[in-house]
Amino acid sequence: MRQPSLVWLKAQPIYPKVYWETPADGIIAGAGQGAQGDLVFGGRDFMPRRYTTWGKFPSHAYFSPLKVMRGTSPIYVDPPVTLIKKRTDLPNYKTWEQNVKEVLESPCEKVVLARATRFELAEPICPFSLLSSLKGKNRFLFQFAPDTAFIGTSPETLYRRVERKVESAAIAGTRPLEVDAEELLASAKDQKEVALVREMIERELSPLCTRLEVGKQEVLKTPSLQHLHYPFTAALKGGVGDQELLKALHPTPAVGGTPREEALAAIARLEPFDRGWYAAPVGYISKEASHHLVAIRSALIQGSSITLFAGAGIVPGSHPESEWAELESKITHILYANP
Repeated sequence: MRQPSLVWLKAQPIYPKVYWETPADGIIAGAGQGAQGDLVFGGRDFMPRRYTTWGKFPSHAYFSPLKVMRGTSPIYVDPPVTLIKKRTDLPNYKTWEQNVKEVLESPCEKVVLARATRFELAEPICPFSLLSSLKGKNRFLFQFAPDTAFIGTSPETLYRRVERKVESAAIAGTRPLEVDAEELLASAKDQKEVALVREMIERELSPLCTRLEVGKQEVLKTPSLQHLHYPFTAALKGGVGDQELLKALHPTPAVGGTPREEALAAIARLEPFDRGWYAAPVGYISKEASHHLVAIRSALIQGSSITLFAGAGIVPGSHPESEWAELESKITHILYANP
């Protein structure tokens, strides 16, 4: 009988390692660096690095796994309970207030400001067991060395391609599940945010496609949060491939802002840490299909520390305290995965 894929992956003595799980793709676990094959996994930094947040974790890496296991159970039983010794927020709340004020006074329609919350733990945490404890339909893990891993349960697909058919989605606005969805639907601020994302995806995808359809707005519910959501379906023109899709679609206003260049400049100026692979595309590419998630709801594990990343869209009407609370709600699925 074959072992569950996370157990198998943890036991492999070779690197890099990847775990990929979505309803559309099933489960794929891979280990080692093989010859360049049809199936490659990887990701890249959101923007150039300036700090040491990510240590030796690569800034850009796509690899063909030497060994691959598909479609087995993800169960891994070894709860990653450990004591938190210290918490550090980058930026702290005082700096966050100043940053939000600066964005609101800028000409940008929207800037997504992020926070990196680092926890020093009493002992090292196992990324495989932590990932198995997280709820979510999409789960991923990338590990390039024994003591460092990047994991997440992203609700957001940047795009998924099957042959020439492409699916994408505009996602923005956030509320806890206990809040009535009607409040989210009625929020002018959140409707503005999701409209910016929808307009950008439609504008960037249209030149690459022979057909583009935008679905009806829905409320997307994850295990802990809910968001506004527009689904996209499209048919690619001949000669358009994954590199063109990645370049056109990332970053969306959901993780960067608008106008794009001005928002990215503000992020680079104001955020006191490296985003690394946080909010960047992670996924796989093959001839028949490809799938990239936006790496939100994610964490960087480095030995006995774990850094949780979260962002909030700053638009007219934003308030520092409510946006800070939104950041906190976005990390609870990992922070309290095993209380």
